[in-house]
Amino acid sequence: MNEQECGSWLKSWLTSGASTMARIFFIDPAAAFFIASFTSCAVVDFTERKAAELRLRQFERVVEGLDEMIAVADRQYRIVLANRSFLDYVGKSADQCIGRLVPEVVGQEAFEQIIGPKIDECLAGKHVEYEMKWTHPRWGERDLAVSYSPLGDSGESRTVVSVVRDVTNARRLEELQMTSQRRIEMAESAGLPFGVWDWDLKTNRVEWSSE
Repeated sequence: MNEQECGSWLKSWLTSGASTMARIFFIDPAAAFFIASFTSCAVVDFTERKAAELRLRQFERVVEGLDEMIAVADRQYRIVLANRSFLDYVGKSADQCIGRLVPEVVGQEAFEQIIGPKIDECLAGKHVEYEMKWTHPRWGERDLAVSYSPLGDSGESRTVVSVVRDVTNARRLEELQMTSQRRIEMAESAGLPFGVWDWDLKTNRVEWSSE
């Protein structure tokens, strides 16, 4: 029996209910070794996948109630887990998100330009942090702080855990503070007087205090 014939036989054996020992009895030692090796690899791969699924389910129970937006994608960029905060933010149900490709959820342009390459870095074993602007379907442009961490060992079972925070309000506050500081510095450099208006709500009295 050559390797091709052995492969065909193995396929029929795996899908049949016949006795393993009875089947192996009719093949030569080389073919038996090939089948034993193939079966061993299949068992190891199955075991690794089941372990990865178990880790994923345990992780899902931990992150479901967190305020942070958390999603997990596999090596094919398919979303395999998303907590309630993530689903609420993107405005999708679990059925509309789980099992979908990342670009279907976040948009093709954002995926190709930013998200996809960052996921590839994480799949290579790196922890990745970055900020990006993303157009929300209801709220318009938002500032997002994103971090990716690899989950699982290297290989096909590795997945990417993403933690996303909307930092739009914080970034706008920082911009206002910077603008205010620049105005104060301009007034100082021009030698202009400046101060603070105080408004007493109880007496409805307004006073100017120079500084």
